Amino acid sequence: MRFASSFVYQFEIEEVLKEYTVYIPPMLLQPILENAIKHGLAPKNGSGRLLVTMKLENDLLYCAVDDDGIGWEQSNALKSNKLVKHESTAISVIKERLQIIKSFNGGIGKLEIIDKFKSGSGSGEGTLVVVRIPIVKIL
Repeated sequence: MRFASSFVYQFEIEEVLKEYTVYIPPMLLQPILENAIKHGLAPKNGSGRLLVTMKLENDLLYCAVDDDGIGWEQSNALKSNKLVKHESTAISVIKERLQIIKSFNGGIGKLEIIDKFKSGSGSGEGTLVVVRIPIVKIL
């Protein structure tokens, strides 16, 4: 609500996912969305865009959070200049949750963080975070 006028958002969910009930473990995507808004889009001059994509990819749930904010490296540079340091635990929490899922069925999840400016992909602005979550059929 705080940043309502500073960016637009869109969800793209593959049709096949709408036919099933797919549960995503708590605190797996929320920290990624929060970081995209707080550290990528909020410091950006002008309005921004946030795209969340979900689709099936073999036995994995592909979740991508794509923003056109200031980018991973620039965001980290801004954080390192602050007097009060805040260490994000989001990445370690996500990796831990993917390990827990692995213990259920051996499926291996993956977390990728791509600074679009550095990688030269897409528009060259912002960050793309991709999480591949193994699908556990029975708990």
